[in-house]
Amino acid sequence: MLAAGGLKIFKALHHPIAGAPPENWGMVSLATVIAAVVSFIAVKWLLRYVQTHTFNLFGWYRIALAIFVFFLLLR
Repeated sequence: MLAAGGLKIFKALHHPIAGAPPENWGMVSLATVIAAVVSFIAVKWLLRYVQTHTFNLFGWYRIALAIFVFFLLLR
């Protein structure tokens, strides 16, 4: 993800699209920081949850979702 993002930034800086508005790099930086913080919190919570709970609920959720998607595909 980091390499793909870096490539997009490189292309945006060196080969801007004609007629496109300039990129607001302050907002891009803010969004990156917020995404990193939220991702860290989510992973920390998930690791703590996995240490104290089983995967039974997750398994039943996946089975129910698979059945739902299967019926959607039959339409």
